[in-house]
Amino acid sequence: MRSICIIGIDTDIGKTLITGLLARSAMRYKIDVATMKPVQTGCKVLSDDIAEHRHIMGIELQPYDVSGLSCPYLLEKPCSPALAAELEDCEIKIPVIGEALYKLERESELVLIEGAGGLMVPLNRQKTFLDVLVELALPVILVTNNKLGSINHTLLSLEVLKQKNVTVLGLVYNCHFNSDEEITRNTREVFSQALENYGYRNIVAEITTIEKDRAEIQLDIAKFIDVSQS
Repeated sequence: MRSICIIGIDTDIGKTLITGLLARSAMRYKIDVATMKPVQTGCKVLSDDIAEHRHIMGIELQPYDVSGLSCPYLLEKPCSPALAAELEDCEIKIPVIGEALYKLERESELVLIEGAGGLMVPLNRQKTFLDVLVELALPVILVTNNKLGSINHTLLSLEVLKQKNVTVLGLVYNCHFNSDEEITRNTREVFSQALENYGYRNIVAEITTIEKDRAEIQLDIAKFIDVSQS
């Protein structure tokens, strides 16, 4: 498995943190890992999310970050990728993302791709981020949470991923957003059952806070992939 996309049920759900944590975990297994953010808005010179990945991983920016390969579309206005691109008179094209990913795959054993928002975030007038997953045949780790409404958003995401034959390697359950233990426990049970119902592996990795120092938060990539060959 050369590439995995970390995609959320919504925006601001912890995808950047989780991508960085998974990359750091891969490094501990001696896997040569790179991260990628195909599209980021609200930035001028460098992807803030890529910089955060490197911070969590404990490494400097890489040459492919400085060249823009790890973030082929960097757009200034903090809005949907489609609108931000239109304002800069450009069009986000999936083959461009695919070519950048191919080059990163040639340099690394594993590429972790942080998605933009949720599945149906528009990239242009015809394509959404879901089309990236389908056209590039990317397996995903779905990031969800315990906020009110997360069950609906998660089941909808699993439904469309199943319909599009996208492989789901499991869920990361970000429990930072709700302190009600009964709701958190029940929501986790619903997610576990949903994974089984859709024929995916029942893997739900949990993180309980995003407020600790990044060095204290652990997320083991071995929950999702076989690291024995590394």
